[in-house]
Amino acid sequence: MRLVAATIMLLALAGCADTTSRASLARQQLREAEAVEAIYDQALAAPSFALLADKVNLREVYHRGEAPCAAIKEDRLPTAEERVALRQWASLRQSYLVKLDDILLGEPSGSSHAKRLIAQFDVVTDNALRSQSVLIEKLADGDLTYCQFAEFDKEWTENTVRQIDAIRRELRQVAAWEYGTRGTAPNP
Repeated sequence: MRLVAATIMLLALAGCADTTSRASLARQQLREAEAVEAIYDQALAAPSFALLADKVNLREVYHRGEAPCAAIKEDRLPTAEERVALRQWASLRQSYLVKLDDILLGEPSGSSHAKRLIAQFDVVTDNALRSQSVLIEKLADGDLTYCQFAEFDKEWTENTVRQIDAIRRELRQVAAWEYGTRGTAPNP
């Protein structure tokens, strides 16, 4: 989820840029982010996470209209062994998201309006990260069942995507306005 959100913002920012080097930097950042995501996906395929299969959506990808609990075969509290794996996932996930932030969300550039929107994006994603980390912790502590976790996680994910989409639309409007006032075309 975080890579998708960061990629959307990265591409929108490249559209605000007025130099080829900024668009080139955006493409390089995207390649680096994809490499980090591949490492994360490989780590999630480790045998230590196999016992969470059919219990937790480790990639936190939810499809519209899909019930978040549909893939959960047995809704229950995690076992002691599963709690250990959940805590390992939480640590791995945190590390992955920090690496993405380091790659994709550097010092914002552009107009003050664009910088404000980028800061707003960072607040939205940080709030989502903290909230979802608390959910994982509650699941690992045995305070939530797998289905309760999935329902809350999907709700947070969808809410975050809606907020990010609104920021993206506004950022595109800023890019169009800046294009009109500077007379330079934004890079694709």
